Amino acid sequence: MNSDEIIGHIMNKLPIDHPDRYAHSLPSNYESLLENLYMIFENPSKYGISNRDDVYIDYDEETNDLAIFRKNLA
Repeated sequence: MNSDEIIGHIMNKLPIDHPDRYAHSLPSNYESLLENLYMIFENPSKYGISNRDDVYIDYDEETNDLAIFRKNLA
């Protein structure tokens, strides 16, 4: 996945009526989210993650913003 595809994937997680969803470039407030995701993927064990597929980005209704989540492993 190239950087444009990653950004498109991230932006598609926003609700349809969110103003950032149709931005032509990554809004600056999401750059830290992307940086954190890169850090997690570079060294997942540092964050207690054994499988990178357990990490995902989605819309957090509590904060009304995108967030990094980890799948519940029951």
